[in-house]
Amino acid sequence: MANLRVDKITSTETFEKTGSVQFDGSGDVLTVPNSADFRLGNGDFTIECWFYYKGALSSNRTLFGLFENSSARRSYQAEVRSDGTIRFEWWPDGSTGNSIDTAASTVSISTWHHYAATRTNGIITQYLNGESVASSSVGTSSFYDNTDDPFRIGALNAAVDQSFSGHISNFRIIKGVALYTSNFKPSMRELEVIPGIVLLACQSKTDASLEKTGKTITVTGNAVASELTPGILTPVVKSGGGSAITGSVEFTSTTDALVLSAGTDFAYGTGDFTIEAWIQPQGINGGETKAIFTQSQSGNDYIIFKVDSDKAIKATFGATTVSGGTVEVGSWHHVAVTRASNTVKIFVNGVASAGTTVSTDFSDTTRNPTIGQYTHTYGSIEYYGFISNLRINKGTALYTADFIPPTRELKRVPGTVLLACQDSDSPLTEATGKTITGYGRYFAATGELFANTGFTADSDWTKGGGWTIANGLATHAQGTAGDLYQSVSGLVAGQIYKLSVDIISTDNDVAYFYIDGYPGSNYITLTPSDTSPVGNHFIYFAAPAATVNIGFRGSSLFAGTITNLRLSSADHDKGASNFTPQVGDDRQITFEGVTKIDTDAYFYLPTGDTITRESRSGYGNRGLFGGGAAPSRTNSIDYIQIQTQGNAQDFGDLTLARDKIAAASSATRGLFGGGDPGTNVINFVTIASTGDAVDFGDLTAADQNLGGAANNTRGLFFGGSPNDDTIQYVTIASLGNAQDFGDLTRDENDQRGCGSPIRCIIFERDASIDFVTFATTGNGTDFGDTIAENYNISACSDSTRGIRIGGGASPSTSNEYITIATTGNSQNFGDLTARSVQGQAVSDSKRGVISLGDDGSRTNAMDYITIQTTGNAQDFGDLTAPRDNGAACSDSHGGLG
Repeated sequence: MANLRVDKITSTETFEKTGSVQFDGSGDVLTVPNSADFRLGNGDFTIECWFYYKGALSSNRTLFGLFENSSARRSYQAEVRSDGTIRFEWWPDGSTGNSIDTAASTVSISTWHHYAATRTNGIITQYLNGESVASSSVGTSSFYDNTDDPFRIGALNAAVDQSFSGHISNFRIIKGVALYTSNFKPSMRELEVIPGIVLLACQSKTDASLEKTGKTITVTGNAVASELTPGILTPVVKSGGGSAITGSVEFTSTTDALVLSAGTDFAYGTGDFTIEAWIQPQGINGGETKAIFTQSQSGNDYIIFKVDSDKAIKATFGATTVSGGTVEVGSWHHVAVTRASNTVKIFVNGVASAGTTVSTDFSDTTRNPTIGQYTHTYGSIEYYGFISNLRINKGTALYTADFIPPTRELKRVPGTVLLACQDSDSPLTEATGKTITGYGRYFAATGELFANTGFTADSDWTKGGGWTIANGLATHAQGTAGDLYQSVSGLVAGQIYKLSVDIISTDNDVAYFYIDGYPGSNYITLTPSDTSPVGNHFIYFAAPAATVNIGFRGSSLFAGTITNLRLSSADHDKGASNFTPQVGDDRQITFEGVTKIDTDAYFYLPTGDTITRESRSGYGNRGLFGGGAAPSRTNSIDYIQIQTQGNAQDFGDLTLARDKIAAASSATRGLFGGGDPGTNVINFVTIASTGDAVDFGDLTAADQNLGGAANNTRGLFFGGSPNDDTIQYVTIASLGNAQDFGDLTRDENDQRGCGSPIRCIIFERDASIDFVTFATTGNGTDFGDTIAENYNISACSDSTRGIRIGGGASPSTSNEYITIATTGNSQNFGDLTARSVQGQAVSDSKRGVISLGDDGSRTNAMDYITIQTTGNAQDFGDLTAPRDNGAACSDSHGGLG
């Protein structure tokens, strides 16, 4: 036995993650010069990698190979085929081949897989995610000894056929050793050089050509290093600090801007490029366009990357505007625009717009790129809010299809010509060595320019009608228009200055600064939409000339007193911001207080971050109840804390009112799909927060009375009305439409689901039970039967036991349970406090909480059960309003482990 009591243990040993290489599916390949290292003969070997397939499985795509069609120089290769199989092929004579295939639909798109091919004792075996999926005896047969062609990763031959679409990470070849001879658990540490290794590549986040054994890799096409990985850790320690995205720059006025010098780096010609950033808009004042980054060039030869008045992210290229998804004020979003072979796409949170042809030659080298507005000279389509990690890549479209947004600080990759807005200490830091000039609040100059700011010398000021000056105060009487100003000389035209004032009192809400010759108007409102002018106000503005009359406007409506009217180029805010999108994980691990561990085996410290651990162990767990009839269809979402007892609270709203819907959830996201009136819409929410749902994608068809379940990666939706045997799936962490998974054993509707991290259990209304495996695709398999046929049930689970709850048939108060990892018929669990028809259920690792739905009439009552016992339910509390036929999910159910 061992006991540990500590006041505080802090680990700083958190580690950087490995990299990958991204292939866009057209003309991309990594080639390594031919050598004896790649001629495998009839010896043992191991070839392994992680891969992430993007796009539809519409054609064969090569992972690797020593292969050439001409002159029959085929040795061996592996490919992902159009039906989702993985084929490993080899040729003893260079022309007549042999192959072994995995089962169809082995590969899931937009999912990381570990792949390995080995040979030992004359047996070739393919492993996927550590499990043997295909094998074949080859005896002593040798692979063709190709001495002419390079080894290739990501394409088949010199013509770059079957170019891979997606990411490949940690590619390794070991000659002479079969590293895996039985099922294994893939390593989540970056692969290392070990005896027998002849190639180790696709590990860098910044250099696609990096190889660990000293070989030279040539990168062809748009293959590029990427930060997207399956979470594999390197030995490199990283610092703590919360979000893994660092630094931002805040833009708050009409004149805030960061300006770069023009040059050839920003002359993209007709080539490919990428502009990306994290943004959080703070306002879209007056429904105007707001520029994130602009590059004004001659004629129509210009680029504006912007938030438009309809909140859509757009890019304007002269007369052509490309539109993407929308953003929300006050929320962080990753946005990007890319051009690949004259096709431009906008990406919002990794979701691509349709492609638009833009063939403009951007060759002007005389105009200054600007961050935060169109042009800094007088302020134009200025951006309000935060910009973080703005990066421009010249020569490469880093994103060509939907992707997972980066969760780490962006790095310099080949082709990076700008990387800014990352330093929380300075807005002017730029990673490629360029000089940034700040304007507005970031203009670094000094000097007080007004001769008198307290109105003690009347002669310093020119006074229009209605103004009087006495005792350091200037007062204007309502009814007479007049301006109060000084003529200021020695200004620098186009330079930014600060004008400020203290308003002591006013009888109304109209107040303006006066700047003679300012473009558009001599009068500038103190603050946009200001309804309470009393207090200090300031603006930054660009001087329209070297000598300007500057002061305060006394309109006929303004009646009040001011003091301390100042003009300066001092007091500018030169600081940046550490306000960033909260993504990634850059925290150290801390145990604090009284920590006690009692074990008769090994000493284990908790793994994972605190929030995730708590969500698995019954603390801080949250359940959501969304939609339903109350009595008419509702879009409201309630939430509860599962481990407590009490009434639900308002969470937010779905995008449309509906009932007869289904839900699925990971530890972070809740999804609500389908419903009546017939819709295929899927919404999602972030469970740990509150707020309204946003669009996720669409089901394959408009269904109602369907069921849902999930593990931490995939959400499944199944069945529905009209009677439907379809199972479909989504990847919860991304956005997009559902895809076909397989079929149930029968056509039904009104199914309900639950599960473990491995299995999804589906309770049918005719007393049958199906199961499928989350990580694969395929048809349902018979599990067993419930005690009696029932409909309008609900279901929940911990990681080992599933509970079927209530229903419309008698007895409608009864609950039954099954053991998920086995097969067999259900057994009696106990009874609810009242009948439950069209109710919903959520669970964590200990409890199930059930909203009864209809207990004779529509109700807001909730019961709870302890899943690993048997017995009757107890009262939990009430929903915010009676409802039935909704859907429910949680951040800690059995499918999450």
